[in-house]
Amino acid sequence: MINELFSSMHELLDHITDNYQDADEEQREEYCYRIQQLKETNDKILDHYVTVEEKLACFFEMYREVKEHEALEGEQGHVSAKSPTSQLLSEEQQVHRLQQIIHEAMKSIQTIEETQSQSESKVYSIDEGQDVILCNECDLFVSSEHEFALDQAQGYYKLFMFSEAASILQMIIAEEPECNIARLYYGMSLMHLRNWSEAQRQFQLLTVLSDFPKWLALSYNALGCIQAIKLNMNEAEQLFKKAYQLYPQFEDPLKNLQSCRQSPKQLSLYFGSTELCCM
Repeated sequence: MINELFSSMHELLDHITDNYQDADEEQREEYCYRIQQLKETNDKILDHYVTVEEKLACFFEMYREVKEHEALEGEQGHVSAKSPTSQLLSEEQQVHRLQQIIHEAMKSIQTIEETQSQSESKVYSIDEGQDVILCNECDLFVSSEHEFALDQAQGYYKLFMFSEAASILQMIIAEEPECNIARLYYGMSLMHLRNWSEAQRQFQLLTVLSDFPKWLALSYNALGCIQAIKLNMNEAEQLFKKAYQLYPQFEDPLKNLQSCRQSPKQLSLYFGSTELCCM
């Protein structure tokens, strides 16, 4: 997993480096946002690396002490009695200290692999207080059984590892069909994988299952993008309008509507990925 993480980070950095100079202003803003995400992830990894390195150094120091103690015992021909002035650890203390170091090191390594996971109980960060009142429990709820899997999938998604994210999210909604947040990320992952038919099915389900205006807007916007890709422009425009009416703060539908009207042969569509990455 660590190899996959760094491989994706390198690919993303290479892509941004190659395309930034020729990108328009909006694309550059998106690239800068992605770079900031990468930097934050990299900083977290470095922090944990330093912690593990310190604990490894502590272990090797203890290891030398144990070896020196054993060598001293060998020379004396018997086990040395404890002395108040002795700096050497007893055998029981050494074992306990070693177990503690290994446990803490493994915990730190596990944290590196969960770079995108949150330590709090999963009430996903929704700032719009009025919208929270309007959404049903399924929009925000994920069972404790699937919390870690959803965290993993969100981490993959934010690193553009959409195939890996989709695989985990598909498992979650198969076992927990009422988990709307997993379905939302799954549908968006399918959009990036260009699996239009399955993405369409997921977003159509979400428009029935969810009461949350922002997620309904994301769903109708994605459905509009699919219709635009199929060159069904009238239907696409109606879906974009509906998305904007449901949640005017979400600007992607307006951009897509403008793109359909101005340059239908050279569409520039916005699926709503940035909205999910900010969650």
